[in-house]
Formats: sequence, C-alpha cells, structure tokens
Amino acid sequence: MAPLMDSTPTEMALTIVGMIFFKTETLRIALGLYIDDFEIANPMGTSKKKHKLCSIYWVLTNLPSKHRSSLHSIQLAILCRSSAVKQYGYADVLHPLLQDLATLEKQGVYVEQLGECVKGTVLYVSADNLGAHSLAGFQESFTVQHPCRFCMAKRSDIQQKEVRSGAFEDRTIQDHDRQVSEVLENPNLVKEYGVKGPCVLRDNLEHFHTVTGFPPDIMHDLLEGIIPVEMSFISLESLNETIKLFPYKFTDRTDQPQIIPATFASRGTIGGNGHENSALARLLPLMIGFDVPENDPTWEILMLLKDILELSSSFRLTEDSLNFLDAKISEHRGLLLTVFPHFTLRPKHHFVEHYPQLMRMHGPLRDMWTMRFEGKHKFFKQVIRNTKNFKNVPQTLAVRHQRMMAYHVDSSSFFKPSIHMDKVTVSLVSSFPENIQNLLKQRCTAQNTVLVASSVSIDSIKYSPDMIVSVGACSCLPDFRQIHKILVINSDVLFVCKHLTSWYNEHLRSYELCSHVSSLSVNMLSDLNDPFPLAAYKIRGRTFSRQTMEIRTTLRIIVHDNDIRKITLHGKPQTLDSLVEQLEEKLGLQYKFSLQYEDPDFNNALVNLTDIADLPDKPTLKIITLVPTPTPSTASTDDTQILSFSSPGSQSSLTRSPWPDTFEIPYFPVDIEYRLCQGNLLYMRDKTYLQVPRDMKHEILEKLAETLYSFKAYPCDEEFNDVATALIQRHPCLTEPGSSNGCTGWKNSLKFKMGNYRTKLRRAGCTDVAVNDGKRKDQTPQRSVKRPKRFEINFLPNFPDGEDETSMECKRKDLVEEMKKRRPTAALISKNMDSTFALRRKELVNLEPPVKDAIERWPALFTEGQILAEFCRLSSKNLKTEFFRELDKYTPRFFEIFKTKGGSVGQKLQEYLKQVTPGRTAVLCGLPVILVDENTDFFKTCFVSSH
Repeated sequence: MAPLMDSTPTEMALTIVGMIFFKTETLRIALGLYIDDFEIANPMGTSKKKHKLCSIYWVLTNLPSKHRSSLHSIQLAILCRSSAVKQYGYADVLHPLLQDLATLEKQGVYVEQLGECVKGTVLYVSADNLGAHSLAGFQESFTVQHPCRFCMAKRSDIQQKEVRSGAFEDRTIQDHDRQVSEVLENPNLVKEYGVKGPCVLRDNLEHFHTVTGFPPDIMHDLLEGIIPVEMSFISLESLNETIKLFPYKFTDRTDQPQIIPATFASRGTIGGNGHENSALARLLPLMIGFDVPENDPTWEILMLLKDILELSSSFRLTEDSLNFLDAKISEHRGLLLTVFPHFTLRPKHHFVEHYPQLMRMHGPLRDMWTMRFEGKHKFFKQVIRNTKNFKNVPQTLAVRHQRMMAYHVDSSSFFKPSIHMDKVTVSLVSSFPENIQNLLKQRCTAQNTVLVASSVSIDSIKYSPDMIVSVGACSCLPDFRQIHKILVINSDVLFVCKHLTSWYNEHLRSYELCSHVSSLSVNMLSDLNDPFPLAAYKIRGRTFSRQTMEIRTTLRIIVHDNDIRKITLHGKPQTLDSLVEQLEEKLGLQYKFSLQYEDPDFNNALVNLTDIADLPDKPTLKIITLVPTPTPSTASTDDTQILSFSSPGSQSSLTRSPWPDTFEIPYFPVDIEYRLCQGNLLYMRDKTYLQVPRDMKHEILEKLAETLYSFKAYPCDEEFNDVATALIQRHPCLTEPGSSNGCTGWKNSLKFKMGNYRTKLRRAGCTDVAVNDGKRKDQTPQRSVKRPKRFEINFLPNFPDGEDETSMECKRKDLVEEMKKRRPTAALISKNMDSTFALRRKELVNLEPPVKDAIERWPALFTEGQILAEFCRLSSKNLKTEFFRELDKYTPRFFEIFKTKGGSVGQKLQEYLKQVTPGRTAVLCGLPVILVDENTDFFKTCFVSSH
C-alpha cells in the first residue's frame, strides 16, 4: 500500500510542483480556500436564484486535520450575491481579499509570541468542478473540446483513451502561462486550449499557480457524480426495499441513504447527497450482495467503484496503494465499457483517472474535499430562517457569523477536548479476567479500580462497545477485534477487545467475522491500524464488516551510520518481539539486536525501546548490534565426520513445498495462454500493453492463488511481490503502465484474491485454514487463533486420499506396538509416521496435549531419527543441515567469545582449542562449558579406526 504520505499540509505542499515557497525551515502560513454558490431560499420556489450567494471560506491548513474539520475553524473571507460576481468579475469582488493575501505573501503577519513576521500564501482552492473552472479561468462548460483542467484531453478522445496510457498531455505551468497570454491576444484560441483567461489568484500571488492550486474534489466527482449514475444500474424497487429495512448501526444511522424516487430512473441517476451515497456504496454489498450471483459483471462494476472510493478517500497513501488505485480505475473503465458498450463516459470519469497522479502531488484528497466546507452553509441558512430578513443579506450573515466566531475565540478552549467520555462508572480490577488483570496492574499498580465509559470520543471519533477495530495483519490483510469495554486510566484510553477471525469475501468486498470464546486483549489507540471504527452487521446468520484497505507503518531505520533505510510494515506491530521479527525479515539481518528510538520528549535523543506503545508516529529506530554479523566458516568438512548422520527415512509426498528461489508462473487455460501469447508479441513489437478483461484477470488470479497455496497458505508481502514480478517477466504484456515496478496492481489484487481463496477452502473444510475458524453453529470454538509460522510449510495438512481418522488410528496403534519391540523395524516406523502425519498434526494443533500424553500416543516421535524426519515433514528442511549452516555462520563469533572468558571456564575452553582443530567440533565442545552443562548429554565422542 513506498512511504506513507502524511496529511500534514506543509509536507503536502512540498510535493506540489512550483511550491518552492514552502521548501524552507522557516515557518510559513498555508491557507486553504473554498468557493461555492449556495441558496438561502427554497431552491424550488419562486425566489430561486434571487438570493443565491457566493461564499469564500478559508482554513489554516497548518492545523492538524482533526482541528481543521471543526466548523468554527473554517473562517469567512467573502460573502456576496452570485449576481455580483457575474456582473463585476472575480478581480473586483475579490479585490480586498487579494490585497490581504498579497500582503501576507510579501510582508507577512506579525506573531507576538515569535517576535517576527510570518509569511504565507494560498496552498489550494477547494471547489466543485464548475466553481474551480470559473475561478481558475478555464471554460465552465464540460461539453467543450477541452473539458479537463489537468490535461489537454479532447472530449471526443475520453471515450477511447485512458490517462494512464500517456495519450494526453498534462497541463504544465509553462504551457498554461503561454496559453493564457496567447488567449488574451487572440480570443479565438479559447476553444483550442480550453482556457478563457487568467486566474486572479495567479495574477496577484507569486507563489500560487492555477495548474497546481485546484485539486479535484472526491465528493462532486464520485459521491455526487459517478456513484449515483452507476447505481442506477440496479433495480430501484429492490434497492428501496433494502434501504428501508437495513439495520443501520452507529454513524451509519446518521448517514443512511434515503428512499430513491421513481422519477430518478428516467434521469439515469439516483441523486442523493454525498454522505448518503457514501453510506450506500459502503453498505451495498451487505444489502443486496447475497442475492446477486457471483461473477455478475454489472455487480463487479459497482464493487470496483466501491474499491476506487475507498482508496481515493484514504487518509494514508503509499506508492503501492496509488498504483493499486490506478489499476482499479483502469479495470473499472474497461469492464464498464464492455458490459455497457453504448455508455458515454462523463468528464468526471476522466477526472478520476487523474487521481493517482494528483494524490502524489497533493497528498490525501480527503483533506481538501468540499464536504466539510459545505457544512458551513448550514449556519447561514439557519440565520436566514430565524431572522427572516432578506435586506442586505450578505451583511446580516457576515455580522452574525463574526459574533459567533467571537464567542468561540473568547471561550476557554477554542478546540474541542481531545477526549470526551459518556456515562463513566467505576469497576474493580478483580472483576476482569486474569490476563486482563495482569495487563491493567502493569499500568496502575497502586489502583484497585478503573473507570469504565459507555462511549468515548477521541479527536471527534466516537468509540462504543460492539464496534469493530482493525488491529494487526495477517498475510497483508487486516485482522479485527470487537470492543468489549472502554477503560480509562489517568489520561489513557484502553480498549478491552474480543479477538475475531476474519475471512475475506471478494464477492461482498467485506470480511466475515467469527468470534473466539474467552479471548480478550487490551489495546490502546496507537495499536489500531486505522483510527476509524467499523460496524459489524449480521446478515443471514453471518457477521460481516466492510472492507478496509491495507494499512501500513513507515519506519526510518538506522542500521549503521552510513546505512539508513526507509521501510514499510503491514499493519502496526503489536509487540516488541513482533517488530524485531519483522525488521529481521525486512532488513535481512542475521544477528541479534536491540532497538533504540528518537524520543520527541527529549529532543529526539535516542532511548532504548522497551515497550511498543512508546513508539511515536513514523519513528526513527536505530539497530544496536548484540552479536556482530559473522562470516561463513571455512572449517574443513572432515572436522564433523564424528557427527555425521544418515538422512531420515523416506519422506511422504507432502502437501506443500518450500518457497522456491524463483517462482515459476503456472500455465493458464489454453485460451488464456493464447491471448497472453498474442499480447506478448504485440508488446515486443511496439510496447502495446494488453487490456485485460475481467474474466481473463479472474482466471489468472485464481490460478496464481491455487499455485501460491501449494507453497504457503499465508504468504507475506515479499512473496506476493515475487509472484507479481514473475508474472510480468513471463508475460510482459501484463505490465501496468504508470506503476513504479509494473506489477503493484497485480500484487494487491493477488492479496485479496488469496484471502478469498482461503475463505473458499475454509468452507470446503480445508484444515490448515479451517483451524482459524471461530465460533460457528456446527463447530466447537477454537481457544486461540493459530496460523503457521514462517518455517511451517505443512502446518495442518488434510488427510491423504483414501484415508480417514479411523484408518490412521489403526496405523498409530501399529506404531505403538512396534515401538514396544526390542528392535523395531525402522522402515515400517518411517512409513507409518509419514502416513499418519496429518492425524498427528491435528492432535497437536487442536488438542495441545501434555508431553506425557504425546509420548504415550506417539512414542516413535521422540526418537532422534523421527525428530529429524518430523522437522523435515513440517518445514521441508533438514534439521541438522540447517543447524550446521547456522553454526558455521556464527563460528568466528563463538571463538571471539571463547577467548574473552576467564577463570576455570576460560581454562577449559583453551584446553579444547588446543586439542581440537578450530571449527564446528571446537564450538560444540565449548558450548556445554559456557552453558554449564554436561558434555555427555550434548554430544558423543568416538575414535575413528584406520579401517
């Protein structure tokens, strides 16, 4: 989902072309403007347009987004009649504002606490497409030859060509300035360029430019543009019935969609407000998804549109997520035109194709959308309703607004408190389960009670019991927990959560959730992948939560003074051990280390990391080496002849193989291979990318998921990347234009396809994924969620063909009887241990028997030969070979440790080093001495005869 793009406005400005003004360590004021026309009278009545007003608001974008979203943080700049703008033009109407902005940019405003003047300028202007084009100087009609303010696309080409293909020339600062000057000299060029004149902001501000200053608006493009149009593909009768009966929860009750009038069918749109259409798009899979057959192409169009909305409105962006969005937009466009060949793409479809590129430039578009600004209109409409005064309306509203602002400024706190609790009670710590008590006592050692809140709002985000939060990740997909209780200790909010098992359902773009009995944990807000809670809906006896896109954590890692890296983790590590394990894998570190982090409480001085909760956002970590990186040993192989062993008995045909060094792409069905072959030929001839239809992509992903499962049920991000890279190497026509590595969209699609593939296997009863199932009507709930560790290739295999639990139990009894003999038959034991592997794993994983019981039932498992063979069955690796490989790696370091030891231990070590050639044997002889152990229990010695 490459680095996270934070929503901090100053950082966001650095990415905008031409914003050199902000590329300095000096504090700069970044303003966001908003322009819109709105009605204060009944828009359907006789006073329509008579009292229509043009409003310009501004907000200080240096503030965090949680404060910018407050309505009283949005300030009024200009309020006038819309007719005045048309009569006099923006230059005259905005003249006072433009003078103030020019002064701010050149001279600045004096800040008493800083003792200096701070300069600033306009960072962006939020508006709907009509308002943006009007103020920016573009043509205000979208049926003209060049309707796009981001590129030079012609209206006639939008239907045939994509933005990602590079067919359209982007508007640049230099080209736009040239076009404006030419249009002023020759007005006939307006149609040729789509530009009718200069922007007044550009004319008066040195550090603002039209091309980079008008970002797109998600609300008008998607929520009130494309979504209501494409929702009209659904039968209104069935949709209205579902809207009426759906059991909305939490914030969805406020935003629930309204019944769609039948008159909207003739318009080709369902209409609706932005927040209502957002809720409809999110909940549509749970409303009617069960009644839609899988692989229905019209349904897939809507689900792709839902994916686009989720990705476009994300607060956190990565290069992977932007490439994935680009792939989804292209896939949605292709399927839409395939299913509805006569459908005419709107200009807004074209604008959305620019989103990935524009999000790289501006950052998260949700920080600049117009939805919150439009909420400001409500105050002015309410004033008119109360005063019923229509004389000099702009002055009346402006005065009332400034009085309201004076009240907020004079209040004790301009911003809402960070934490607000409802219905707080006191509970005994002893009333919680034992594991929760232990966690609470670590935080409040001297307290026997804690505060329990019925709900809590943190930075205006409300949390209540039964809400779903995302914590951690598995195989690049999020894990979920359900809030059970909300505790408050001092100023910290803790969530006591139930563990949930999630199963991704691709058809519904949702996760099916299963709970686990007596499985509770304590989580802080910093543990959550995403701060926004979700609602779980029970549909036809199954519990679902909507899809959340992949969340990542970015870290700056100092490996050495000359080796500083930026890495991205999937989800937030929940423990320090988990963080260390992920860093070992990401950085390829083969030695033990501890971590230090830059603590903002001590001016970013390095402090030992002992608790994962101490990590700030986007932290800087330093690797502290405990054991330096060793070099491979050059000891002679003759040194270990006394420790040689014969390989275990014959292996059974195991369910999975170890992950290959090079992933081999499987062969697809004949028709798919033929189309790929033709596509590869075209690509090699003239670099033409293949337009992959949905059915073809489905077949490719299904086959890849099946092949992936033959190696791992839960692959990691690097392994997904290996597969995607191998795919475009074998079939270069599948390379994604615009993607940094050409395969990011394939990689992300494969992650969700793999999640859906596991869901299908779980329903079919496949044991190594079904073990993670939770409480079901026909199943015994599992005590804990258990997934394979990285080395466990054959974690919980199914029974072999033709075998069942009864036949395997007979073989197990034969094994027990064979082990009672003085000289057991090694071949028979190896054969039966291989064939009963699935039964043994089922017992050990599901029942977790005591060692005593395991010895009684599987006595052969505790012999040396079968320990080695079992390790090989489980991991497809030779235990002794792996052990000696690691021993060779660390041998030089062991010799360094031996030489530093003194006293009796040092004397024994020196004696061994004199008697034995330095190598494996010397290390094996020295280890029992360091561990204060008997060497007779550690290894056996013997003499090699001349024969």
